[in-house]
This record gives sequence, C-alpha cells and structure tokens, in this order.
Amino acid sequence: MPDACFVLPVTTHVEMLDANMDNALSSERGLLMLIAEGDERAFYAFYKTYAPRLRAYVWRTTRSEADTEDILQISFMRIWLSRDKIPSIDNIQAWVYTITAKICLQHFRKKKNDQKKLERGGEMRDNNVSTPFDFLQLEEIKRTIGAVLQRMSPQRKMIYRMNREEGRKPAEIALVLSMPVGTVKNHLSAANKEIRESLYPVAMMPSP
Repeated sequence: MPDACFVLPVTTHVEMLDANMDNALSSERGLLMLIAEGDERAFYAFYKTYAPRLRAYVWRTTRSEADTEDILQISFMRIWLSRDKIPSIDNIQAWVYTITAKICLQHFRKKKNDQKKLERGGEMRDNNVSTPFDFLQLEEIKRTIGAVLQRMSPQRKMIYRMNREEGRKPAEIALVLSMPVGTVKNHLSAANKEIRESLYPVAMMPSP
C-alpha cells in the first residue's frame, strides 16, 4: 500500500469549483467534509487525485486494463455511497485503499468461480448447434440490450451488469455498493422490465 499522503492539487481543480469552495479546498479535511455533504464537484476533485494512484495499485494486481477500470468504477461508487462515514474516518487514504483491496479480492474470487463454471460447462456448449439465423438473432439481442443499458442511470447499469454479467446475487451487490438489498432488487426489476419490453420485437422476428 503506497505511503504517499493525500495532497489535493488545488490549482488543477479550482477552476471547476465555485469561489465559495476555495477555503474548504485549501485543506484535506475541508474537501472531505464537502464530499460527506454530497458535493459532487468536491468528489470529482477527490477522484482526480486518487484515481491515478488506485489505478496503478489495481493494475499491479490484475495486469488487465478492463479489470482495473471495472474495479476502479466499483471502488469509487462504493466510496461515494459511503460518504456519510467520512467525518468519522481518521486515515482517509487507508480507508480508500482498504475498500479497493476488498473489491479486488471479491473480483478475483468471482473470476475463479467463473472459470470453474466454464470448465464444467465446456463440454455441453460444444454439443450445441446453431444456425445462421440463431447468430443473427443473438447479435440483435445484444445490440438491443446494449442500447437499453446506455439509457440507464450509471448506478442501475452497474447493478444490472454485476448481476447478469458477473453473476453476483442482490445481497452481494448490496454489500459491495453499500446499499440496501431492496434497492438493488428494485433496480434489477426496473432494468429487466425495460429490457424485456425492448426485446419483444426481436423475439417476434420470423425465422427463415
């Protein structure tokens, strides 16, 4: 874990912040208090400071650009959703790295489990036979789902992908993102409803 202290590059971000935030940004504690109050501009300044450090840290663990960006996205969403805890945290840097390290661990456990499932299901997939129309319909389904996801809020999109693409259950997603399980289920229900409605025309495509 890097030992460098958190030094906000005020001169880099002050142009994006209102004048009444200048005093708060002059100290780490002032910036953190703004974040705790829900100030998105202050959080952006925090992100710009910490993202390069965390990206390097995660990259050394994953050696994968895609995995690194996924872990970073989840980490910063987790930090934002847990911002109410910030006033009681003495070492913010240790807290941030601890969150990221836990998400890295969860990520690797998930990948390991996925690999086992692929190995068990490989033989069954080899026995499947698809027609050109099947491939065409599959591509149309993927395109439609992708378009629907683009219209979703970032939070709902992430929850859907964690559930559908990573195979995480609502309780696990709630734990990672620090939100009630009920909220996760509501997002999944709304996302699935929107996708089902968009896929109906695709399902009605006549076969050749």
